[in-house]
Amino acid sequence: MFSAIVFQNRKISLVFFQYKRYNDDVKYFEVFLFYFINSDIRKQFMEIRNLITFTKVAETQSLSKAAAALGYAQSTVTMQMQQLEQELGTQLYERVGRQIRITQTGQEFLTYAAAIIRMSEEALMVGKQDNSTVTGSLRLGILSPLAGPDISSQLAQYLQKYPQVKLRVETIQDPELLLSHLRHNEVDLALSLGSRYTGEDLIHATEDQPTPLHLYVGKGHPLAGQQSVTPEELSLYPFIRTGYFEAGLEALPCAASRQIQISDPGLALSVAADHCTDRLFRTGKADGMHGTPDANTCTTDATGTSSNVSGHAHTNAMVLAPELIVRQHQAAEQLVPLDYEVSASACWLQVLYHRNKWLTGAMKAWLSSLETGL
Repeated sequence: MFSAIVFQNRKISLVFFQYKRYNDDVKYFEVFLFYFINSDIRKQFMEIRNLITFTKVAETQSLSKAAAALGYAQSTVTMQMQQLEQELGTQLYERVGRQIRITQTGQEFLTYAAAIIRMSEEALMVGKQDNSTVTGSLRLGILSPLAGPDISSQLAQYLQKYPQVKLRVETIQDPELLLSHLRHNEVDLALSLGSRYTGEDLIHATEDQPTPLHLYVGKGHPLAGQQSVTPEELSLYPFIRTGYFEAGLEALPCAASRQIQISDPGLALSVAADHCTDRLFRTGKADGMHGTPDANTCTTDATGTSSNVSGHAHTNAMVLAPELIVRQHQAAEQLVPLDYEVSASACWLQVLYHRNKWLTGAMKAWLSSLETGL
C-alpha cells in the first residue's frame, strides 16, 4: 500500500512515499525519498514553514508560545495552521479553554511532519557536504538505569566522531513513558531495558540483547557465597523494590518479606552493598526511598558519619537487578549474586524507533556506534 506527500522547499521538490510491506509475519515500513531538482511539478505544495509551525504548536501546546519561539506574530501562526488544515482537509488542533489540544489526526500527522522537515533539511545539504559527513540532530531517550559509564562512553565517542550532530539526551525513569515519547515523536531512538517489546508500532533497530536477572546482596550479607539458597532463607531478609525489572517478582519468596521502596536503582544497589551515603538521612529516608527506619536502617549524622541504631551500617537487604546495570555500578565489587534461580525472564536491552520514523544519517550513525555493545 502506497501513500505519498508532495511538498516543495525553494528549488527542491520532494515526494515522500511510505511503502507498507508484509514480510512473513513481520510488518515494517520502508520510506523512499526522491529528489527532483528544478522539477516541473507545479501543484499546490505544503509549505515547510507551515509544518515547522505545526510541530512547534504541538510541542508547546500554545499558539502564542509557538509564535514567540519562531519569531512570528500570533496571527501568522493562526494563518499558517489554517492553511495546513485546509490543504489536509482535517482539523489538526482544537481549543479547550485557553489550552490547545492536538487532535488524534493531528498526532498521526505529526510523525509525517517531523519526518518531512528532517528530510527537507537533508535534501538542502545535497552537494554541501562530503558523503562521510553526518549532520542534523539526534534525540535519544534512555531509560534512567542505563545512564551509566557505558552509555556515557558511547555518547562521548559519538560526539567526537560526529561533531556536527546536535545531540539531545533525555533520561526517563518510567519505561512506558519512554515508549510514549517515541510514539509522540519526542525522541528519535529509545534505549530501554526490560520485558521484550512485541508491539507492531515500534521497530527494533538492533538485535535485542538479553541480560540475566539476579538477586544481589552485599559481600557481608549472611547469604553471600552460600550455595543453594532456600526460599525460607530469602524470606528472612528485607527486599528492596525499585519498580524496575520486577516481572514475575511476586513469585519470589522475598517479595513477602519486609520491603524497602527505593525508586533509584543506583541508590538501591548502594544500600544493598552497604554503601551508606550522605543522601541517607537520620530519618532513614533518602531521595526516592520510603520505609520505616529500624536497626538495619543506615543513617547519617550531622558530621557526615554513617551509622545506624545498632551502631553498624549493614542493611542485609537484597535487590533484584540485571547483570548489565550492576556491572556499571560504582559498588559493583561489593555486590554478589545469590545462588538462587530467578524465575522471571531475562531483561532485554532494546533500541527502538517508531515504524513511521525516517532513519536519518545521525540515527544510523548512532546505531552503528552501538555495534560494539554496551
